[in-house]
Amino acid sequence: MSDSVREKIKTKLRASELSLEDLYDIESFLKELINDTESKTAQLSDEEGRKLRREVRFETCLRAKVARITDIKPGEVEEFPAVILDISRSGMSLKVRKEHYLHSDFIKVSFLGPRGHTKDIYLKVLSVQDLREKRELWNRLGCRSVSEEELRALHEQEKKRKPVVL
Repeated sequence: MSDSVREKIKTKLRASELSLEDLYDIESFLKELINDTESKTAQLSDEEGRKLRREVRFETCLRAKVARITDIKPGEVEEFPAVILDISRSGMSLKVRKEHYLHSDFIKVSFLGPRGHTKDIYLKVLSVQDLREKRELWNRLGCRSVSEEELRALHEQEKKRKPVVL
């Protein structure tokens, strides 16, 4: 987005004197719009996707646990089982049962490393695809690794954000 477009949006939003609740509604709408757009662009065939990849992916089948970092509401389950399908230098894809998965932009994946030590990896969810295997519904998550700097900024942002009570 160009700086001029960004400034026009800021000016119009400030002039409209929106409430905090309205701003959170706009944020929620924009997140949905981003997720829909990411999902549509992620629905390439496997062969098309392989041509676009810059890094080698290593297929695997590791059991893992996924913990949501963002978008957690009181009373929701924060951790659920998953299977890591492949790993690359900058991310991974994994699958979770559709009934377990509650969307979160950022997740923590925990699994046992080669020496039996638990490894934690922080990821940004880039795409969510529906899968059907043996009458079971799954979500396949395409994720990229998050740097420590991004993680610190995310924690600061979550601290500042206050939940909207309806």
